Order: sequence, then C-alpha cells, then structure tokens
Amino acid sequence: MPISAGILSNLAARKDKFFYISTPQEARQFGTPERGPRNVLHVYDLTKREDKVLLEGIDGYDLDKEGKKVIYKAGPVYGIVEAAPGKAKVGEGKLNLSELQVKIDPREEWREVFHEAWRVERDFYWDPNMTGHNWKKIGETLRSSSSVGRASQRSELHYR
Repeated sequence: MPISAGILSNLAARKDKFFYISTPQEARQFGTPERGPRNVLHVYDLTKREDKVLLEGIDGYDLDKEGKKVIYKAGPVYGIVEAAPGKAKVGEGKLNLSELQVKIDPREEWREVFHEAWRVERDFYWDPNMTGHNWKKIGETLRSSSSVGRASQRSELHYR
C-alpha cells in the first residue's frame, strides 16, 4: 500500500478496501489542547489504488461485516454512517444513548469474576509444589467453599 508513513493503527480489511486510523504526532504530545489535531480514519481502495479520508476527529471506529457502515466515537458522540469517503461527517448518524439501559445480574458477574481469577491462577501461577495437581478439581473445591454463591454484595466475593 503506497501510503504515507506515520502513526497508523486499527487496520481493518473488507473486500477490496483497507481502513486505518492515522494519528498526527502533535496529538500524542503531552499537554496538547483539546482542540488540537485528532485521529483521521482513512480508506484505501485496492482496486483504484487510492487513499481517501473517511472521517476526521474520531477516537475509534468499527465496521460492519461488509464494510459499508462504520460506527465511530468522537468525544462523547457515537454515530453510524456510510463508509464512503465524502459522504460521512462526525456528528452525522448520531446515536441517542440517553435512554440506554443495561441489565446486570450481579451474582452471575461475581461467578465470572471468580472463574476468571481461578483461570488466571491455573494458566499463569507456577510453583514446583503445584505441578501435576488437578486444577479443575481445585477450582470446584474453591468455588463450593467460597462465598461466591452466598455473596449478597461485591465486597463479600473477596472475603476468602
């Protein structure tokens, strides 16, 4: 891809196009004011061998499966726009998140926290005296003897 050298990130490929973010060096300097240079989303068309700007001033993005729509974040704004250069502008396709609700099951979340902590210990803890132990059985024993099933608030998960 004959594109300019620079600080490039978030490469994504869809059909005959590459999408990537370029970040100006000034945007990475400490103390840069809020209104300074920001990330630019580019699309490089492999068939036309052209690099064009899709969106300017974004924090991040993602694409749909076909690469026809892009969801972006620019400051507090989230939006969905067509992934066509010249058609998309930050602020267009803004999503109204003011009534967004998330259902959380705290006890299920606590079980997942416990499982993840056990998995990290199983995969990364090493001690010569622990070699050859049945980690699945250790996890089941700890799960049944811990407060994870009886916890009524998050702090009780860390009791043992």
